[in-house]
Amino acid sequence: MRFLVYGDELGIDIKEQLYSIIAGIVDSIKRKSVKGRRDLVVFGSIALDIYLTQPIKIFPGGSAANIAVSSSRLGLDTSFIGKAPLDFIGLQLLVDLVGEGVDISLVELDESLKTTICTVSNWLSEYPQISCSYSLDNPPVITKLNSNIIDVCRESKAMYLGEGICNIYTEILKSIGDRKPIVYRPQKQSIELHWEECSQILKYNPLLILDEDKVEALLRKEFKIPEDLFKAGVDNIIILKGLRKAILYKDKTAKSIEIEMPEISIVNSVGVRDAFIASLIYNLIREEDLEKAVKTSIHLALYTALQQESRKTIKHDIQTYYGL
Repeated sequence: MRFLVYGDELGIDIKEQLYSIIAGIVDSIKRKSVKGRRDLVVFGSIALDIYLTQPIKIFPGGSAANIAVSSSRLGLDTSFIGKAPLDFIGLQLLVDLVGEGVDISLVELDESLKTTICTVSNWLSEYPQISCSYSLDNPPVITKLNSNIIDVCRESKAMYLGEGICNIYTEILKSIGDRKPIVYRPQKQSIELHWEECSQILKYNPLLILDEDKVEALLRKEFKIPEDLFKAGVDNIIILKGLRKAILYKDKTAKSIEIEMPEISIVNSVGVRDAFIASLIYNLIREEDLEKAVKTSIHLALYTALQQESRKTIKHDIQTYYGL
């Protein structure tokens, strides 16, 4: 760190200079236009995961960012669309995405935004405890649309709608107008506070993915599952229970299909459901039957629980499974 000392002697704020250099690099990357059709467009947020152990462990995170990375590792040309802070950590998280082959040209940069920090505990179980800090007044998701975002979504083969503002998603779906695999995984907070707005997304018939806590939030609103969700517009629903079990309601049929895998030793359960979604989208783009895609994906994702990082790699498992 000798250059920092020289900076002090010369009266130069070296840290500020480094910040400017990194910000300039990120801005240069963002200015590159997206070339060609994207396989997948992922909406959501980035975060830094801090594992409460001794010593602490730190990994890049954010559910949607995890999905973008896992999808890119599977070979899908992936664009991530969200809002990122202009601080050192946020910029580094964007650089990490670029290093994974994820396009960030449509990420919205916000000087007033702070990096979302998530503390993680209980990661050795099927139900990790994750607590994230961000401002409700300035959420880490896009708050405005432009023609470039609409065009990329229209031309993509698939879309994932994660953390985000429901009215933004509705406007996108209204604009693109064609049928493709669209996976919608609402936040629990969206269900609890903004369900009237968010339920409008269901009119466009996305594949709806719910975790157990989100099912409970809907039940508290006296929703009948799956009947009321079918009435709202969706044909297919996946309910994830832990890491090993998925319940599929297919083609507006109230009779469920239960898929369950055997127990395995868990190294880190964080990101396993994100890996499931990445694998699911990969298979749906290949036009695989939904039930088969769910079975394949929950099988492959489960074994990513043996990996330490929040962002999972399922490429080798995919190659083995498909004999590629």
